[in-house]
Amino acid sequence: MKFRLSVILILVSVVVGYSSTTEIKIKNIKDFYNKAINEVPLLRFINSKEGIGYSYFLEFLNSQLTSDSTKINALLDNSLSIYSDKGYTYDEFLNPNYIQILKNLIDDSNYFSVTTKDATALSDILENVFYYERNGNEFILEEEKIPFYKQENGFSFKKDISIVTTEESTYLLYGKIHNFFKKGKEWSFYFDVNQKTLNGYFETERFSDNSSKFNISDLEEEKIFGDILDIHKIKKDKFISYIQEFLIPHDEFSKNNFLMILNALDDEEFLMVDSRNIIDNNEYSFLVFSPINLDEIEEFLNRKNLIKGQLGTFNYFKISHDKVGYPVYVYYDNNETIFSTLFPEDMRIYLGEVNRFKYLRTYDSIEKRENLERINIIDLERYFSNKFYSTSSSFITLEYFTEENKEFVNIHIK
Repeated sequence: MKFRLSVILILVSVVVGYSSTTEIKIKNIKDFYNKAINEVPLLRFINSKEGIGYSYFLEFLNSQLTSDSTKINALLDNSLSIYSDKGYTYDEFLNPNYIQILKNLIDDSNYFSVTTKDATALSDILENVFYYERNGNEFILEEEKIPFYKQENGFSFKKDISIVTTEESTYLLYGKIHNFFKKGKEWSFYFDVNQKTLNGYFETERFSDNSSKFNISDLEEEKIFGDILDIHKIKKDKFISYIQEFLIPHDEFSKNNFLMILNALDDEEFLMVDSRNIIDNNEYSFLVFSPINLDEIEEFLNRKNLIKGQLGTFNYFKISHDKVGYPVYVYYDNNETIFSTLFPEDMRIYLGEVNRFKYLRTYDSIEKRENLERINIIDLERYFSNKFYSTSSSFITLEYFTEENKEFVNIHIK
């Protein structure tokens, strides 16, 4: 039972990774464990001894706690609330010392409560895992004294008695966040589990809505490859500055070739996919979906005496200079253009073997399908296979959209 405490940190890090004011409520710790950690493949793998390595937490707790399994189990059959106004950044949660991270969350909290009737196991954790000293109705951390109160619904620790917390909810985990994704606004959020997927829903007020929209069905027949995908619309005049950081060397030869392709695109705004390899940082592809003037490209190639190759329905040529930067190729047909660091022999495999988008398991997980502003997909299968020799087919998807003056971000963890 003790190792269940370790998994709370996993969800805490997902929620507070980009926050500066955070309130987290877990309706029932044991229920969350049974429905999320036991059912969601990614969380189950992370918590396993064969996974990323959280098993040391179990060993540490077993050696430190004095309470028996009955008391620990009773403690877990309660709700948990944490409120903090401290700012957190994602890199703070990359520290492998997860016990220290969880301790920091407790240390920095303005409000912390557990709805247990028995303080024994709770005191056991605070004293023997987080090294607080208890003195009567106070816990002492260095020079700070933290009073705790026995209330009708459990125990609470309040450094700031003026805090007003979120109303109760039926969801497994819920609360509010300020500055989520560093946008400077307050978001409410909640998580549930359905069909072995942990679903997180975030919403906030939106004052203006100028983003271009698309439907996921616009891409369902396309072959989209890559472990990390960022799907969105972009205007042609913003495209070169957008991808230049990743692909296009700053020499005149490469710039001229790139601008020629860009000018040949018919649409002034188009749907695109940023595609990256989760293992190889040098592998980038940008898939652009727009009709293109093939005659204009052919005339340019003949005039510049550039050699063209062919992969199925796609033509291609190298747009970067041989002696400047990493090689960059452009692959194109009537309605799609791909700027990529993939060599033709590698691109042949992707174009030949990848299924259409609508047949991918990640496509099925997308809940919001119309009037989208952005979609992110992180497929972890190859990462786990390469790093941990695991066959886990886990992935994460994020959907960004607006409705009725509200901004939403949906997160699905499989």
